[in-house]
Amino acid sequence: MSSSSSKSSAVWDYFHQELGTVYAICNSCAAKAKLGKHENARKEWSTKPLWNHLERLHNNSYREALAKRKATEESRKKRRLGEVERAEIYRTGGTPTLADYTARKTKYLPDSEMQAGLVKLLAEWIADGVLPYGVVDNKRFLAFIEKLNPKFGVPSSKTLRVKIIPDVFSKLKGHVQAVIEDSVCEWVSLTTDIWTSHSKDSYISLTLHYIDKTFHQRMVVLGCFGFATEHDAENIYRKIEEQLEEYPSLTTKVHTFVR
Repeated sequence: MSSSSSKSSAVWDYFHQELGTVYAICNSCAAKAKLGKHENARKEWSTKPLWNHLERLHNNSYREALAKRKATEESRKKRRLGEVERAEIYRTGGTPTLADYTARKTKYLPDSEMQAGLVKLLAEWIADGVLPYGVVDNKRFLAFIEKLNPKFGVPSSKTLRVKIIPDVFSKLKGHVQAVIEDSVCEWVSLTTDIWTSHSKDSYISLTLHYIDKTFHQRMVVLGCFGFATEHDAENIYRKIEEQLEEYPSLTTKVHTFVR
């Protein structure tokens, strides 16, 4: 489906669109919400039903989304004001001052909305692509970012490894825990796999499978860990048991376990 509703809307942090349809699925309860017709004829779809769903059933998320929308609108206003000021300089034939040039080069403050937003996107790109942390130290990558947006301070590979990626993982793990505890996820199946890399390092993974209330199959990788011991039944059992201890609510919901 080609939808013109903006995925930059804050409400999309709480939904994902069902591929090829006009439906959005709630990340919290897996309920479907149909995108509405937009009042503006130039836009085909409206996210209003998504906002209505959050307001009715997930009030905390609704308030968070409203705050994000307000912050985004304020940021856009500031950006438009900056564009107007620059246009005025060129219209009057003025030359940018040293202060103008310095402002373009000055890095975003570490706790600023823009810096935090770009760091989040960078972390998601690295995680989604299973990229090495060292990509942010590559001189060509840094030159690309400097040309693209000199105000963005690229975090070091150490900061990514020690703080940023663990924070992303922690938030995602909390979301997975909430899904498991939700009544919508009544029964689950688990699968595991063991393999050895080219460098002779062994790993074991644990994957959760369930059917949501819209009868769509869902899959979540709960973990992937080093497995340095012998691959016998007792060691496999102990390793899986360690992983399951991080999700205690799973113990009463497991229907089948497949290796």
